[in-house]
Amino acid sequence: MNMVLPAAAFSILIVMVPGISYSETLNYQMHGWGYRVLSDSITDTSIRLDLNKETASNKAVFEQGHLSIGGSAQQINKLDALFLQNERMLRLSGVMSDGTMLAATGRLLAINEYGAVYDLRGNVVKNGVMEKIFLYVTLQQIENTTEKSEYTVSEDSKQDSIFLVKHSDVVEWKSKYEFTARVFDPLTNLGSNFYHPFGFFRGVHISATITNPAGNVINTINGTTDDAGYFVGSMIIPDNSMRGMYRLDAQITDDAFKTKSVQLFFEVIPV
Repeated sequence: MNMVLPAAAFSILIVMVPGISYSETLNYQMHGWGYRVLSDSITDTSIRLDLNKETASNKAVFEQGHLSIGGSAQQINKLDALFLQNERMLRLSGVMSDGTMLAATGRLLAINEYGAVYDLRGNVVKNGVMEKIFLYVTLQQIENTTEKSEYTVSEDSKQDSIFLVKHSDVVEWKSKYEFTARVFDPLTNLGSNFYHPFGFFRGVHISATITNPAGNVINTINGTTDDAGYFVGSMIIPDNSMRGMYRLDAQITDDAFKTKSVQLFFEVIPV
């Protein structure tokens, strides 16, 4: 016997399963160097930002940062950071502690071992005066930290640098021993050129000690790099000083920078 089943007996069950997307919050640092143009003058400019960004979002959350123009650093109080076109474009707008307003757009140039490099161009406005800024900045992912404190800054979040020191390697009694230190942004001085004309940091705290051949510290020198990016320390070697090899230990002791140190030796000889 043939049985004819009604069409209603056949059905297709379609289950709609919503897509599952995973998002992770990543920590980034943005830092770079460039210049500001006002009328006919050009001034060194640098920026440093700490950002958090979810992988599924095109907007980054601003944590802290500063903008430095002509060696004068201003804390950024508020900043909006937006990534567009699959992070090929970047837009920044913010307000500094002194009321200066920032608006800039960046274009992705390259991705290298340090991170994503953007050509950032825009304006800063203070007291109604508009100034143009041009910066090359690197967006670098940093390791996530589980604990944060507003009173402490981790070493990883501090500014990286190249620390270079030159000195006199032979000094006579009653003569001046002298050393000169400079601190550079590593992205602007890849060759570690001591006399590189740009990319240096002003106002960086430096400490140095001089130790004699017997292992005794005979002098401590502290100071900061000047407007040209130099710090010069010196001492007069007394008459009848101990002969032999003396040691210079110089170190970056600035809270905003990663700790870097240089150790050099010089010889003291009689006249």
